[in-house]
Amino acid sequence: MNIFKDVKEAVSVRDAASFYGIDVDRNGMCICPFHNDRNPSMKVDRRYYCFGCGKTGDVIDFVSEYFNLSLKASAFKLAFDFGISKVDISKPCTVRTQVSDTLDRKASADDVLNELCDLAVDLLFNYRDHWIMVRDNNIPVGESEWTDDFITSIENISRAEIMLDILLSGSLPDREELIRVLTERTGGGADE
Repeated sequence: MNIFKDVKEAVSVRDAASFYGIDVDRNGMCICPFHNDRNPSMKVDRRYYCFGCGKTGDVIDFVSEYFNLSLKASAFKLAFDFGISKVDISKPCTVRTQVSDTLDRKASADDVLNELCDLAVDLLFNYRDHWIMVRDNNIPVGESEWTDDFITSIENISRAEIMLDILLSGSLPDREELIRVLTERTGGGADE
């Protein structure tokens, strides 16, 4: 799976701009969200180009700039929002080792936060996809046949999606707080 390729093939900038609330006219022009624009100066199609500020790129670049996310997090956000691709849940993840590796490297606080957010997004997609599989394998026929696994899966899918929303489009303080809580829950980066 190449999430970057899958996203770029499935979603145009025009689709993403419209999805995220930007008014695009029939000619593919819109007001640029990246500078103080009064008249439509951005052309959106498979790629985007602003005639006012000169910003250009593909759909992942657009979402990265629009939501202030890393390219990887932007690709995951698009895949999540447009239902494009699933994260491979067959790869085992060791949270503590990965968090520890990220914290051990010398990096700025913003770099560490972005890497931890990317890691958390990967893990939450794995977690959510696992519970979707559990839910789909336990779909009740009637209300009286709801199993504990089905109910738990619905709760955990919702929990994962709330956390994904925070990590992919939440405010900086909300993202920092969620990363702090998740890091504490995984042992603060200690080795297993």
